[in-house]
Amino acid sequence: MASENDHATAARDSSRAAARVSPLPDADSGDTVRRSDLPGGVRLVTEAVPGVRSVALGIWIGIGSVDETPEQAGAAHFLEHLLFKGTRRRTAAGIAEEMDAVGGELNAFTAKEHTCYYAHVLDTDVALAVDVLADVVTDAELAHTDVELERGVVLEEISMRDDDPEDLLGDLFDETLFGDHPLGRPVIGSEESVRAMSRDTLHSFWRGQYTAPRMVVAAAGNLDHSHVAELVAAALGAAARHHEGARPVPPRSATGVRPVRTGALGLLDDESEQAHVMLGVPTAGRAGRGLPVLAVLNSALGGRGGGGGGGGCPRGCSSRSGSSAGWPTRSTPRRCATPTPARCRCTPDAPPNASARSSPWCATCSARSRPTD
Repeated sequence: MASENDHATAARDSSRAAARVSPLPDADSGDTVRRSDLPGGVRLVTEAVPGVRSVALGIWIGIGSVDETPEQAGAAHFLEHLLFKGTRRRTAAGIAEEMDAVGGELNAFTAKEHTCYYAHVLDTDVALAVDVLADVVTDAELAHTDVELERGVVLEEISMRDDDPEDLLGDLFDETLFGDHPLGRPVIGSEESVRAMSRDTLHSFWRGQYTAPRMVVAAAGNLDHSHVAELVAAALGAAARHHEGARPVPPRSATGVRPVRTGALGLLDDESEQAHVMLGVPTAGRAGRGLPVLAVLNSALGGRGGGGGGGGCPRGCSSRSGSSAGWPTRSTPRRCATPTPARCRCTPDAPPNASARSSPWCATCSARSRPTD
């Protein structure tokens, strides 16, 4: 737990950080996106959206499943679960109650190359959101009892994934494409690696990887950049002091792995009543000039339920073609996992192609006859 001296030092650091606030590219030009390099290498990027009364804020750590050894497979996702189980200042219930009291949302997800902890609150509650997120990320307890409890939760998620052909298909595709490289392993890990993972392994992964130079804090909404910079510098002050004078970790360079280029076929035979197919072709990377064009193409081909945001097959197309669902595509990283259930599939805004893992049934739905998926 941070002492009064720690908070005083963090406050002094925050004033220096505010002096280093730099617009992207020019504050006088009316641009609303600004960046600050805070003490210890933490980066802050904000976008002011004056027409709203809320703020969305997240702490992004440049660590994901690609950074794990085979023995650590699933550690980043396992750790994401654990950090919500309590800190030295807050219990798990206390974390939830503080956010519920202000009508806020708190959640997280793990991907191949990063982990994100985020909150959505009213603009008057930004200080609380920053404090809770920083507390969760930097001061968790990782109690042995919580490790065993969450181990069971993660194993259940793996079991649900194995029962969901669509989810399983994504992992098979990555494995076929990248082979033994960490990019080919599922974010959630394997049953064997999760069962064998110790509390010490998770603690070492957390302390070794969740460092200030790897953190990016992003916020958007009705906010003042300098005020957010002060809040973040104070909340992450203890973590930053361990890396005094450090520079932000640069973007990842090429991994050296070469995905399959000559064509490959991955097959999994199970007892599913439907066949699920995923087809991929090499395209430009994230830095490629054609990426915006691919994003538009993804949206045009995606249809309902796709990460592209609509377009493609119209609403009546699926019934005319005999298909039972739309044509799902995803422009965002597919292999993500969250520590808390998403909305039930009975809600109006649930995605039409929601799977049992991403949108579990609520207690009400479980007690009545379920409609056919």
